[in-house]
Amino acid sequence: KALESINRIKSPSKEIETAKQIVLYNLGVNALSNDQTDKAQNYFTQARKLAKYNRNIDSQVSLWLGECAYRKGDLNQAAKYQNEYLKAVNKSDSNYGLGYFNLGYTRYQQHKYDDARNAFTKAIASNQLSKANTNDANNRIGDTYYYGGNFKTAQKYYEKSSGDYAQFQKAMMLGYQKDYSGKVQHIKTLIKNYPKEKYLSTIFDFYAVNCTNMHKIDCDKLDALV
Repeated sequence: KALESINRIKSPSKEIETAKQIVLYNLGVNALSNDQTDKAQNYFTQARKLAKYNRNIDSQVSLWLGECAYRKGDLNQAAKYQNEYLKAVNKSDSNYGLGYFNLGYTRYQQHKYDDARNAFTKAIASNQLSKANTNDANNRIGDTYYYGGNFKTAQKYYEKSSGDYAQFQKAMMLGYQKDYSGKVQHIKTLIKNYPKEKYLSTIFDFYAVNCTNMHKIDCDKLDALV
């Protein structure tokens, strides 16, 4: 209703245009939170046309246009908007950490792992991320090292995280480093703490192969868990 009222004004003042920009921005945020990406993108695009009235709002528009593009699979456009946002704000901005977190995911999906790692590192350093996003960022940094064959450093970042994925990846990294007993210990912990998770079929395959072909594996105790 507020937007309809503003649009009826034939010769809006600067104050009215500023108000319209804010209304469009808020409508965009609300639409995005309800997974209405196209609708949100439309509101943010309209708000972008009013950028000169409130540059602070416009910087936030860049952040959320980047999110819209990411959700629609346009990763190049997402990175463009995310970098626009990060260039426009400083570390005190409440979404600064989220901006780097989002950019990290964009670069990760583009397989630009060095860039992704750099963005996730800055996101964590901002101290603005939730615990869940901090864990997620550490996992993705671990992944970037894993994909590059640096299993020891990957393990270090999985150790900083928590949850079933991190536990599973820690076990795998130990295996790649030929620490097979350590791998089994982590898998035992995973089975105990996350008995219904999606990794169990992979774990069973590992268990069958390794308890048959490897020495010094505590198979009896592992058997009691599975």
